[in-house]
Amino acid sequence: MTISQRTLIGAALSWLAILLSGCGGSAAPAPAATPASSPAASAASSTGNPGSTPASSAQPASSSAKPAAAAPAGGPESIKISYVQPAGGFAPLWIAQDQGLFKKYGLNTEVVHLPPPSDTQALISGDVQFIVAGSAGIGAMANGADVPYIAVTAPVYLQPLYSQPSVATIADLVGKKVAVTTKGGPAELALLTLLKRAGVEPSGVNIVYLRDDATNLAALESGQVQAAIITSPNTLVARQAGLRLLQDLAPLKLPTLTQGLEVRRDWAVQHQAAVQNFLKAYLEGIKDMKTDKALAESTISKWTTVTDQAMLDESYTSTTAGVAAYPLAHDDSIQNVIDLSADPKVKSHPPSYYYDNSYLEKLQDFMHGLYPQGIPSV
Repeated sequence: MTISQRTLIGAALSWLAILLSGCGGSAAPAPAATPASSPAASAASSTGNPGSTPASSAQPASSSAKPAAAAPAGGPESIKISYVQPAGGFAPLWIAQDQGLFKKYGLNTEVVHLPPPSDTQALISGDVQFIVAGSAGIGAMANGADVPYIAVTAPVYLQPLYSQPSVATIADLVGKKVAVTTKGGPAELALLTLLKRAGVEPSGVNIVYLRDDATNLAALESGQVQAAIITSPNTLVARQAGLRLLQDLAPLKLPTLTQGLEVRRDWAVQHQAAVQNFLKAYLEGIKDMKTDKALAESTISKWTTVTDQAMLDESYTSTTAGVAAYPLAHDDSIQNVIDLSADPKVKSHPPSYYYDNSYLEKLQDFMHGLYPQGIPSV
């Protein structure tokens, strides 16, 4: 049985459990080869709005889960890294891959596209060694999977809420349909945060889960839903279509976990040098993204198939604003996810349970070398 078959079987079983438990959601699409090939409209949110792995879909790694095969002594170690959808927020990963940064730090890497919950399942089974995803790990860890965040690369909300022109305020959403991507994912957390700030009970809003930004936008344009969380560059399309911006969360700088890096803890303990080298390459990819707009936009274009310059500019601007230069995890970002979770198991743990900053903390000298004039706050 191939890796893809094992991953897809795991994902299928996970979604069956979700359906039986009444959680909703549609089956995850099959993993695609990289570079990603997708319609321009779905290309990319600034952070990809990655979804969440529901509690029932992530189980603890068993003793039979296999670690990645290491290269012979003295040679590069082979690892596989997944990302959840072709989106501008994954530019640091793609830059590190395309510019040879992983090889620079002694790693032989393969980058693959795995949507949730397939990515978390693949991490647990050992089919991939790192995932770049959203808040999935919180629910997975609360339910027994030991897959901590070793970085929170997007620690604030970046998503805007768009509506049909007839919807003038967030309070007007009561009784109406609002689209997000996956249950428990960053898009839903963003919506819940906006409803809370407006004093609107979530039970009064019909939240629908449409799996990706392009589908959200299409449903909003067609009138199937009255509002939707839409991230860049689809925000540009929304404005051009005359849709109303109800609220943009990005200027508020509210802490959350929009995107992070996860690893299986037992694998990380056994491969500490590989974890350090992975982070070095990723951190350098972040710097290159922030300091070289042309490189970042050409990389985003390659991996998302977006060629429209205005859309690339939109994606780059929002991505750069939201990706942390030194992505240490902080309690307030994790606490926001905990507070908004409906899973009592999630709420039973403190924020520190869900992350491990030890690997990044060892790279302070490396960070000062990357930024001799001072490490940017974002």
